Amino acid sequence: MGLALLAAGIYPLHASVTAGSPLTGEGTSDFPAVGRFGTTSSLNGSATAVFGGQFALTARHLVTSAGGITGELRAAADLRFWLSGTGYAVAEVFASFNADVALVRLASSASAWAEVYDGPAGSELNQIFTAAGFGQNDSDGDGRWGPGGLGIKKMFDNKVDAIISSGMPGQGMVLRYDFDQTSGDSVGTREGLQGNGDSGGGLFFWTGSEYQLGGVLSSAGDPINGATGSAVELAAYTRELATAVPEPASVSLLAAMYVVSSLRR
Repeated sequence: MGLALLAAGIYPLHASVTAGSPLTGEGTSDFPAVGRFGTTSSLNGSATAVFGGQFALTARHLVTSAGGITGELRAAADLRFWLSGTGYAVAEVFASFNADVALVRLASSASAWAEVYDGPAGSELNQIFTAAGFGQNDSDGDGRWGPGGLGIKKMFDNKVDAIISSGMPGQGMVLRYDFDQTSGDSVGTREGLQGNGDSGGGLFFWTGSEYQLGGVLSSAGDPINGATGSAVELAAYTRELATAVPEPASVSLLAAMYVVSSLRR
């Protein structure tokens, strides 16, 4: 995962991302709703607890057995969400959104959760965001992810440069950002890029009073100058998320989220 740019004198200033620990003042207690996600045998991705901790949002390609985003879904019993040292079994998987996003219902409520972004689709353009996940760094500065960093929560900043319908099959509407520090992003040395293992992690917007989850990390290129990353735009799927869960599985929380978003459009 891109944490920040390497110091000048080690590698070219804008060419790679650091291998180190979380940024000063940020640690595993920040963004407490973001945890690790994967199967019962391998936690190879990330996810964010939402809706009172009863659900988590992650990338669809993390809940398929093969075939990437459009592949066949795994059984819920094969999946796990880990948050602050506690493992949560997955009771149900909802992933029919035509996007690289999956909503999973947890068998028990998580200890922390994030509010979902309540602005309208398209309002994210040019906004600065902070992303969080548990992915790899470019530890040796060779322009490729890893070795090192997997399983450690880290954050980076960037700016939404475009909102597009992805050309990748099944990825859907995405928030696209670049890693180059040359496009007036104004995020300085905190500019970063998601890496292997960050898939499913959270992209957050500061509203003035709280961070709200606006995107689910989906894909990125190698950590080199000019690379781009993509996160599924949650605001584009508000209705689908609000109606995905059949009653009586706590649909009131999802419906309330949809009503608030509709009022703001």
